[in-house]
Order: sequence, then structure tokens, then C-alpha cells
Amino acid sequence: MSTERLARFVSELTYDKIPPEAIRGAKQAILDCVGVTIAGCDDEGSKIITQFIKGEEGKPEAGIVGTGFKCPASQAAWANGTLAHALDYDDYSATFGGHPSVALLPAVLAVGDQLHLSGKDILVGYIAGFELGSALAPYCVMQSYLLGWHSTSTIGTIGAVGCAANMLKLNLDQCKMALGIGGSLANGLKENFGSMTKPLHAGNAARNGVVAAALSQRGFTANESILEAQQGFIKVITGGAQVDITAMGQNIGDTYAVIDGLSFKPYPSCAGTHTTIDGTMALIEEYGMKIGDVEEVELRTPEGVETATIHNRPQTGLEGKFSNQYVVAAALIDGN
Repeated sequence: MSTERLARFVSELTYDKIPPEAIRGAKQAILDCVGVTIAGCDDEGSKIITQFIKGEEGKPEAGIVGTGFKCPASQAAWANGTLAHALDYDDYSATFGGHPSVALLPAVLAVGDQLHLSGKDILVGYIAGFELGSALAPYCVMQSYLLGWHSTSTIGTIGAVGCAANMLKLNLDQCKMALGIGGSLANGLKENFGSMTKPLHAGNAARNGVVAAALSQRGFTANESILEAQQGFIKVITGGAQVDITAMGQNIGDTYAVIDGLSFKPYPSCAGTHTTIDGTMALIEEYGMKIGDVEEVELRTPEGVETATIHNRPQTGLEGKFSNQYVVAAALIDGN
């Protein structure tokens, strides 16, 4: 069954099984994600969630980036995921179906900090979650995305479970239970794009992963076939679509999506605006266009882009990150 196949990979993955190219890919992703997390520390939403966590007393197990403050591991994952996604400057992946590192790395850092694990443990945990999410995503991302689910949070939760389960050394049965718990915790609605809640989705995914793995380790139960179950994860988030998942995870561990499955952003905005920016800048360079030369702009985008770039008349910077109309205007007016 699909859940068992993916859980087995997570429970059995060790550093010596991973090719050097995958290790390099993970290191690059981690470096980029740490950088955008530091950059996101001063975002207003980041300050609010950090202050919220500081106001609650808790065991100092893991740190919040940029603060010198420690809190329970699940809360650190929650905060760091939100900080990492605050600027929408983090990596994204077509194979994962969203933004992997902001969901995975905060979970990895939280568990690693809590248990004083090694750099190799960090890398294995990250790769376990990335490959798990990448094996799952092709079977449900597009259908669920068009329905309004934010895959960084839904697929991200399942991936983060894989990260934490691997680092906690859960056995096969515990991994299946952790995935079952995570399947019910997964959440995130795209209608919140352009608000502080969009970055919170990444924080939720990271925290969900830490919580699900920790509960499973303590004997908490869930459906052990959550991915393929009749009312399980895939069936629900695809709106009941008939999806053939018999091949899911058959090649997991034979090849590694992390080797070439990541894209790093040139602009701190939704990836669905990037070709719009590049196209506008190319026209400016080629024709020397200025804003006064333009009477109107017609935009055409691939399927699904308009469901992410939802703010036609943005009123805030956050909304502007999810507006193709805004980025065209900004490029024409500012020239950068």
C-alpha cells in the first residue's frame, strides 16, 4: 500500500544511502531557506507570531531564528516556518507542488535542536521529507490546488511528518501512524494568499510534522493507510477524484527529486508573477518602453496561476506579491 511504502522509506533512510548529488541539493536548499528566514524576521507577521509564542511559557527546546529565544520544539517549528515564508522569497518545487523548504526545514531544525542531533541527521531528515512529499504530490497537487487547497501546507505537512519521523527514529508502524495523524492536521486555504496567514500555512505544516511524529512516538493512534483510504488524504483534498495511486512511491529512493527539483526565486513574490516580471522587463529593454507609452496590458497565464495571483487591485504589499497586474505596473513605473 502507498502509505506503507512511503513510511518504510522514511523509517529506513540513512545518510549512507543518499547520493552526494542529493546531499548537495539539500545543502543548497537549507542555505537558501535559512537566508530568507533571517530576512523575514522583521516582517510584521513574523514579529506578531514571535511575540505570541514568547508570551506563552514553555520548555526551551529549540530556537526561533533571529531572536536568541527558545521554546517548545513544535512552537519553534511553527514560528520559523512562518518567518521563512514571510517574504515569499523561498524556494519552490514543481515535483513537490509548492514551497518545500519552509515546511520541512523548520521541522528539521526544531527536532535537531531539541535532540542535539548532527548535521548529517539534519540533512537526512530534510531529504526524507522532501522525497516523501515529491512522491505524493503528482497524485493530488493540481486537483487540490484548483479546489483552493494550499499545497505548501497540505503536502508540506506530510513531508514535515517524514522529516520528524526520520529524525525521531520511528519504526515502520510508528511512521504510518504519524502520517495518519498528519493527514488530519493538514490544512491551508489559498483564499488567504496576500495576507499574514499565507506564511502561517508553512509554519502550520512544520509544526504539524513535529506534533504528529511526537504523538506517534508516544503511542497515539491514527489510520495507518491514510493516503489511499476511502476517506483519506488524497480522496478528500482532490474533491473525490478517481486517482490511480498504485505506482506511488515505487521508485522512491532509487532516484532523488531533491537533486534537480528545486527552483530559487529571483523576486520576493509568488512564482506565478515571475514570468510576468521577466516578460515586462524584456519588453522594456528591447523597446525602451516607458509607462507613458502603454495604453493597456493584456496578460495570459497558464492554468492555475490566476487562482494564486488573486489580487487584481492590491492595497498592501502582501497583496501585491500575489498580483500580476501590480508587478507589471511596478516594472513599467520603476524599471526594476
